[in-house]
Amino acid sequence: MKKIILQIKNEIPKEFMEIIGFKSLFDYVEKLEVLHIFRYDNYNLIAIQKFKFCCDYKPIDLLKIKEMGIKYIEELAIINENEYICFVKTQKENKFHELISDFDVLLHYPIIFTKNYIKISIISYETQLKSVIDFFSKYTSKENFKILSIMPIKSNINSIYSILSAKQLEIMKYAVQNGYFQIPRKISAEQIAKHYNISISAVHEHLRKAERKIFEVLFRIEI
Repeated sequence: MKKIILQIKNEIPKEFMEIIGFKSLFDYVEKLEVLHIFRYDNYNLIAIQKFKFCCDYKPIDLLKIKEMGIKYIEELAIINENEYICFVKTQKENKFHELISDFDVLLHYPIIFTKNYIKISIISYETQLKSVIDFFSKYTSKENFKILSIMPIKSNINSIYSILSAKQLEIMKYAVQNGYFQIPRKISAEQIAKHYNISISAVHEHLRKAERKIFEVLFRIEI
């Protein structure tokens, strides 16, 4: 498999912004980084996102953008007076997901959106790289489309067990075995918390840390 990083710069096509649902976003935000996605399908996006806001806007103001379909947003960290890391739940018809679902690809983080450029990282089979490139390049001119890099992916499954703490491994195994990551979920974080006699927030923390460590190992890149 390969990791490809693509960039669309200068004037971002309105058609493309409408497809990804960010037509009015930059009235509020200078920069958006998708740091981690927990769920992504035709109607749902649950993710950790980093926002750099214009002027005096705050995360709560994004609830006013109807086209984005944000149903819930929670501040996780304040970087400075206009930068926030947030947990965001979005619910709306997702045309972008419908389009990329034609390809057997994974979105890789971070995914970056600004007024002047979009940078998207994708993990794809080498046999369909050309189709992926053609798909994104059709939304802009040749001058504004750039392939920043194409790199091989090397995973190291054996090292996963060594990087997780005993508790992270135990809770992750239980969550997987009982359908926490299935759609729809067969077990909730609350049920996992009751099983281990810990708080729901502790369950989310263990799972998030475990997911991040696993992804770092699976998608480690050797040049």
